[in-house]
Amino acid sequence: LCNFAVLGPPSTEGTEHVQYFSLSSRLSQLAFSATGADLTRGVGGMPNEPQDTLFFRTCHTDTVLSGGIWEAIKHFEWDLFSVIYSANEYGREFLEAVVARMEESNPESVTLTTAVSFVPGDGASMEEALEVLESESTRIFLLIAYADDASEILVRASEKNMVGKGWTWLGGEWA
Repeated sequence: LCNFAVLGPPSTEGTEHVQYFSLSSRLSQLAFSATGADLTRGVGGMPNEPQDTLFFRTCHTDTVLSGGIWEAIKHFEWDLFSVIYSANEYGREFLEAVVARMEESNPESVTLTTAVSFVPGDGASMEEALEVLESESTRIFLLIAYADDASEILVRASEKNMVGKGWTWLGGEWA
């Protein structure tokens, strides 16, 4: 009897694709940095009995991460912040989790000024989203994106001088 397992890949997006193979082959999968909550609900977010015994995570889910980000915003007493998020299930769910945390604590002293989305992998869409943020008065940004898109957003933000002293960028999986 041979036992095999799949290790990784190092992102939710990649893990979602590999999960189809792992489950159909009845292989265990160890995710060391995939934060997507749907991964523990089975392929495509659907309940899946074998999933409970085949998928193992060594990091927190986005739901937990969103709570940590919200606590950081409160701790540093930031009164304004904006969100730039990928226009996909990952981005929308993470944003919903942050907003839910915000509403639970009923903060009168913190305002989410703007939530702007961009199309993953679309440089023009990213540029438009950054232009919206650039015109805002806030300098605290929560970036919700997979690593490749987050990297491109931050490079573009740097080209617009939206990083460095006076600017704060927060993130989940890509950070």
